Amino acid sequence: MAKRWIQSADVDISDSGAITVGSGKTYKRAKINASAAGDNIIVAAVSGKSIRVVAINVTTKLAVDVTVCSGAGNAKPLSAVKSLGDTGGWVDAGSADPAAYRYGTDTGEALNIYTSAASKGVGVEVVYYEE
Repeated sequence: MAKRWIQSADVDISDSGAITVGSGKTYKRAKINASAAGDNIIVAAVSGKSIRVVAINVTTKLAVDVTVCSGAGNAKPLSAVKSLGDTGGWVDAGSADPAAYRYGTDTGEALNIYTSAASKGVGVEVVYYEE
């Protein structure tokens, strides 16, 4: 068995559940249950900042296409269209490097998941930071 050394880091967890690591980035969590076709805002826009998604988990009860987007609509897709089947799902756990991120919105825009149809039971969870 190979031994792996893990570098220690200063970690601070706030009452809201936000985690700040030694790099100075504060990681936050958000979750929604999307039921409408079209726009479903996961994280509201933050003036002057981009939302950087480190990890995302999407589950669904019924078949639906989903796309992670910057801002409203699907004009600025951040991901490819994911065609999820009945009781389907998609996980993008990202990288072990805390400086890496999977998706980033344009500055001042919300993080949106665009769905192809109204479908109760589309659950979305993200870990992100603002930059």
